[in-house]
Amino acid sequence: MGTESYYTTRSASAGRAGEAYIGDYSGNLVLERKLASEVGVDISYVYNSRYSDWVLDAKSDVFHTVDYSRMRSAAGWRLNIQQSIVSKNVSFNGTDKEYLIYSDGDGTEHWFSPDEKESGKWKDEDGLGLTASRSAETITLTDEKDNKKVFRYGYLWYTEDANGNRTILLYGTKSYNTASYPASSGNCLSRVIYRSNSGSLITVADFEYTDSVLTTDPDGKGAIYRYSPFPYRMTAAYDTESALGLGFSYYLSGDDYLTSYSSFYSSDIYDDASTRARISEVSVSRSASSVTYTDKGHK
Repeated sequence: MGTESYYTTRSASAGRAGEAYIGDYSGNLVLERKLASEVGVDISYVYNSRYSDWVLDAKSDVFHTVDYSRMRSAAGWRLNIQQSIVSKNVSFNGTDKEYLIYSDGDGTEHWFSPDEKESGKWKDEDGLGLTASRSAETITLTDEKDNKKVFRYGYLWYTEDANGNRTILLYGTKSYNTASYPASSGNCLSRVIYRSNSGSLITVADFEYTDSVLTTDPDGKGAIYRYSPFPYRMTAAYDTESALGLGFSYYLSGDDYLTSYSSFYSSDIYDDASTRARISEVSVSRSASSVTYTDKGHK
């Protein structure tokens, strides 16, 4: 689960290390660290505690997605532009129906059911107002304002607003032409560009890899993250420039919902938590029907 519009969240900042969102319903942590922002295009790293012990790839049982084996990140992390759509046949009373599964920028999966009135189209089941249509290997998601997300072989290829401005993902090349599109598998994102409806081009971000692991950080700012032992829940996010951090505690080591989060200053993130100068702390308690946040005070 992620930061969907139909779920309420609480938020806290770790400066350049990212903005944390705690789901009221799910209790899990989503942390978004902005890497690049140009002409209204935001590219972020997103951590989701629900997937903290999984690396994003089609081979992982927990995901319905495409082959990301050549553009891997740390467990629990993904780029918000690593969006995909795949199909899945589901049998009801002996009849197969083809569903589409859209994996969005924070890892939430949205199912699309076949449109009973129009062949070749699907409607989302979450009330997002999205429709999907397919032409050969290309699937297009369209919202109620005529904004589009276009996928080729399941990979996000480009987005287009109602005015015809596009954000285009280049895989395996940094040179753009009208035939630049994802291959059928094993794609590696190299560059993101913005193309205005007048045809002008702006580079938003470039990406580099070492042994198929993303290694570049387009914003050039320092951040450190700490994790528990398996299943590797994030326990702290730290901005090395401002010395501001956030700490996170979980109900049990195997659970992904929080019992508290705190903000702190520290000259060394590797100090024990007891040596951090706490700014504030919020405890989280849950029952079957409610969640309560208690501000434990500021210093």
